Amino acid sequence: MPSNAASRGVACSNRSAAGLSPPIHEASCPLPPDEPEKEPSDGGERKFGSDTAYRQAVVEFERANGRHAETKDTDQPGFDIDSYDRPLDDPARRLVRRIEVKGHGCAWADEETVELSDRQFLDAVNRKADGVLVADDFDYWLYVVERHDDASLHVIPIKNPSKRAAKFEFRAGTWRTLAEEQQDPLGCPAVRWGSSAHVLFLALGAIVCAAPVLHGYR
Repeated sequence: MPSNAASRGVACSNRSAAGLSPPIHEASCPLPPDEPEKEPSDGGERKFGSDTAYRQAVVEFERANGRHAETKDTDQPGFDIDSYDRPLDDPARRLVRRIEVKGHGCAWADEETVELSDRQFLDAVNRKADGVLVADDFDYWLYVVERHDDASLHVIPIKNPSKRAAKFEFRAGTWRTLAEEQQDPLGCPAVRWGSSAHVLFLALGAIVCAAPVLHGYR
């Protein structure tokens, strides 16, 4: 899936709205019928449904909370909206929030997920904001925009999730295939597979030998 598809509205496998907290601001932006993915006639890249309604909900949310939103091109890498402390035509304006918008086709609850691309995640980690004045409390934000049964949209703002994640999980089915095998270097505890011993190196460069108490380590 192309990386810019992550900000498009996504279908839901679980449409239960149970357990929703009261909205901070209910955007009065009706959602148009979902636009299907379009197969290119020339064999090029698949086009995803429009996320205009989700972005507009965020613009209204920012306005209701005293900020001034500037939407970016749909192909803008890393984020979707910049939000300022002053009107966009004020040269003294400062950037308060750099926002990645994730439209969700139903209530965002329970096991429903949204995704950040590697570019979006790294920009959030680095709090990258070149060429603009930034406010003292500037940060990256993830805005999940969920769709309710009445087609209204609810904005859920989350401050820089890259700084708040408690842990990162690596699924064996994905990451094991990216590992590089090395012969027991530097006296590291080794993982035993059959009669040979070796450790696994992830593509990120971390040596998987830091926790000898785990099952399979000696």
